[in-house]
Amino acid sequence: MLTLVFSVALAANTANADFDGDGKPEAVQAVEGKVLLGKKVLLECGYESLCELEVHDIDGGNPQKELAVCELGPRDDRSCTLYSYKKKAGLAKVPFSGEIYTGKYITNGNGIILTDDWYDRLYQRIEKYTLQNGSYTLTPQPMYAVSATLHVDRTFPILFTAGDESVVVANARPDTEIQVLVEDGKNPHWYLVRLSSGISGWVHLDTLVGASDAYQSVMGAG
Repeated sequence: MLTLVFSVALAANTANADFDGDGKPEAVQAVEGKVLLGKKVLLECGYESLCELEVHDIDGGNPQKELAVCELGPRDDRSCTLYSYKKKAGLAKVPFSGEIYTGKYITNGNGIILTDDWYDRLYQRIEKYTLQNGSYTLTPQPMYAVSATLHVDRTFPILFTAGDESVVVANARPDTEIQVLVEDGKNPHWYLVRLSSGISGWVHLDTLVGASDAYQSVMGAG
């Protein structure tokens, strides 16, 4: 059995906040695939006319709020883009250094942006971004907490080191459950797992997918 725990973003078709920093709230709506401020079209959004809006506050010392526009895909995939608003220029993307894909932004007014996305369809991965030289830059993490339970149907080896297949610690038994503990921050898709015996070691995503019918179904659905 594959056990997944993830958070759900609160979103709506309307957003009311002070988006331009003038001290007065603006009402923004998502209607028929368009984001509207009054009758003004700010941008087009959404798969089959579906999109959601979120109000965000990156800098609590600034009255101006930010707007996330989240598009819903054909398999309930969710992709959000964060914008700031100016009266004359309209919506502009909040600048990030490098490409960013997320289903949810988290802001608390402390100048930090967190992203929360269903990574490898296995866990909710939290990334941290801080403002550096005019753009929000990723803060690397040594590991990412996973805490998922995965039923495996076929045996596979777990390794002493992520990315090095030369030293095998043990082999997982078929028809058992393993605990997926963390992902290696330096080696994407490498996971530290704990077997039912209590032995731990590293395994690659492809191996996990090949060993688990439940996980194959989850990946195939995406």
